[in-house]
Amino acid sequence: MTDQPLPDAIVAARAEVAAAGRAPASVAEIDAALRAWGNAYGVAAPSPEATEWAETALFVGSTAFHRGWESVQAARRLLERAGLEHALAAVGRSSGYLAYTLGLHDTARNLARATVEELDHLGCRKLLVLSPGQAHTLKHVYPLLGVALPERMEVVELTELLAAQLALLGSHEQVLSDTVTLYKALGGGWNPMQVANAGR
Repeated sequence: MTDQPLPDAIVAARAEVAAAGRAPASVAEIDAALRAWGNAYGVAAPSPEATEWAETALFVGSTAFHRGWESVQAARRLLERAGLEHALAAVGRSSGYLAYTLGLHDTARNLARATVEELDHLGCRKLLVLSPGQAHTLKHVYPLLGVALPERMEVVELTELLAAQLALLGSHEQVLSDTVTLYKALGGGWNPMQVANAGR
């Protein structure tokens, strides 16, 4: 199992094996858990947040919820500090990629549809993901399963968004510094404490 893209030939071969009922027993167990609980951990996913509408959503998934909740909390703190309001999506539910890589395409399709239905309800236009694997699933695997994301939705890796925010902040600080330099060159000046406060 992997969160990295698999060659199409391997995916197709696994799908044929699964369809013929020849997959290992462990695959059948995972399939049963995904169908019953929405994840391979055998634990019911929590109910979605009571959010009626959100411009931006953070895709959590099952692995981050069950094994890396600290990373989700850290991501939310960073988004809040950047002034980006957001909702959580697919909390505790698999994106469908695990099922897809195991050849369980019907299960993967059902999970993908559940995710899209939730995103439709939220009405978000930007979906932030925690990993390249999640981005690959939403952008490339879902279309292969015949599942389309809501129109005009942009899938963005969280690290890319934060990098852009940092670049913007750096640009702002540089403009502030250049303004102070220019003002001083023209014979003006500000109290150092005022300048420090303005940069916050």
